[in-house]
Amino acid sequence: MAPIVGLSDGDEPEVGEPKDAAVSPEIRGPLLCSSLQDLAAFGVVGVVVGEPPCVAGGVTGLEVVPLVLGHLVDLQGRQAAGDGELEQLGQGDVLVVPAGQGCGGRGGGWLRPDALAVEDPAPARHQSPQGAQPGSARGRTAAVHGLLARGWEAVVVSEPVLDRRLPSPTQPAGTDLLPQIEHIVVLMKENHTFDNYFGMLGRGDGFTLDVRGQPVNSNPDAAGRPVTVHHLTSPWQPWHGLDQHWNASHLQWNHGANDGFVRTTNSSLPMGYWTADELPFYYGLARTFPIGDRYFASCLAQTFPNRRFLQAGTASGLVATRLPNPFEPNPPTGTVWDELDRHQISWVNYFVELPEIGLYPRVWIDHPSNAHPIVAFYEDCRLGRLPAISLITPDLFVISEGETQDVQAGEAFTASVVDAILHSPAWPRTMLIVVYDEGGGYYDHVPPPSAVAPDDVPPATHVPPDQPGGYDRLGFRVPCIVIAPFARAGHVSHVVYDHTSILKTIQHKWNLPPLTRRDAAAADLLDFLDLTGAPAFLQPPPLPHPALHLP
Repeated sequence: MAPIVGLSDGDEPEVGEPKDAAVSPEIRGPLLCSSLQDLAAFGVVGVVVGEPPCVAGGVTGLEVVPLVLGHLVDLQGRQAAGDGELEQLGQGDVLVVPAGQGCGGRGGGWLRPDALAVEDPAPARHQSPQGAQPGSARGRTAAVHGLLARGWEAVVVSEPVLDRRLPSPTQPAGTDLLPQIEHIVVLMKENHTFDNYFGMLGRGDGFTLDVRGQPVNSNPDAAGRPVTVHHLTSPWQPWHGLDQHWNASHLQWNHGANDGFVRTTNSSLPMGYWTADELPFYYGLARTFPIGDRYFASCLAQTFPNRRFLQAGTASGLVATRLPNPFEPNPPTGTVWDELDRHQISWVNYFVELPEIGLYPRVWIDHPSNAHPIVAFYEDCRLGRLPAISLITPDLFVISEGETQDVQAGEAFTASVVDAILHSPAWPRTMLIVVYDEGGGYYDHVPPPSAVAPDDVPPATHVPPDQPGGYDRLGFRVPCIVIAPFARAGHVSHVVYDHTSILKTIQHKWNLPPLTRRDAAAADLLDFLDLTGAPAFLQPPPLPHPALHLP
């Protein structure tokens, strides 16, 4: 008999739980996740199986059995084999299967939380805690006990707890687990989707092409007429016609249809794209080094919230690009910079105008010596003295590639960063990640998937007029290229990533704990690399020149 596993919200002992009940070390407390496919990521791979009877003074006959995602069933008894159906289960949902059927049984189903506000079949033994409301965690607990009493298996799907175990628990935090990599450099640009830049790359999941090789992807306008994606031959981005605010982003996503890009702007500009004709260096870079075609922004919002995710695994309630309160504290678990400092791991934010660490003001106030002007980056590359972690922050108005800017000027700046690293004495031990903070209002055809909410801080929105939503869904796909001597040549990574994947990579290298539930569940970027064979790019490869040359 396996130990009893709790299904309560953790505030009080469960109804009928023996006071001396053991808790399984494999599944600590509630079975918690934001969607069923996240269970495995949190190490809670199991369901609670109830065998009647449930007796007064204790729940008996409970055991943990493996949870196999491909063998869950939906309400009609059809076997759910893919994540698409699993995503129907939302926060607070419960999967129920008749006892004895097993995980792959037939005839079970999933119910919304309000559907679980059922009349308890044994009120004397399984009475709902006083004040419990339908759909609340405590109310669901009582309902689940009622289901167990009637011989059902159940999984409560709710918000996960943060597991701060180290990547290598047997070694101390700060241990270098990836000695092949000495320097991780992150260059985060602005405001482009994968399709907007690489829909015509010919590698990865780009546009759908007709027999003439022309893309056919489209979005409807306000009258329902299709607006097909089209080639942008000018590198200049107009000052109007794009919108990446919280409300617009959620309307563009439209519950996975990704069909609101034209309607939210009354413009065809979101359907535009560039090719190698306008961005020769980017296309050469993406055809040489590995790219990811499932790298998403961290939330359906603007620049600042997404860049906060990069530093702390959470946006801390921010939903727009506005300056933070200088007195705002850091998140409860801190930032990646705090963890690096704790273990004496060097880091620098190289910046053109303002250091990005200022998005969490206390970081900049406490670490002014870690913010260096961009000229220092080129000098540190030349001398081979890069820190362990480098974050490069471009300016706001010329080379970041945001709205109203010339994308070729931004490409030229990126080329200068790549060139400095390729010709640095540190190149054989360096990993450069070039990525974009959010989609900028440009079209992308891949719907952002659900995600683990990072913490208990909700977005600072008001519904209405704001669109409903939380931090439990990723933003639109963005370009991501990993440049390293040990990068996998010609590889396209199909793993789902977001900005917290960069945090996860740093944590993997230096054996650091996660900061939030989001980065705890994230995939690291090691699929881009081959750390076992001979480096494919120990000698820097030839790359095309950018369309512009910066002085």
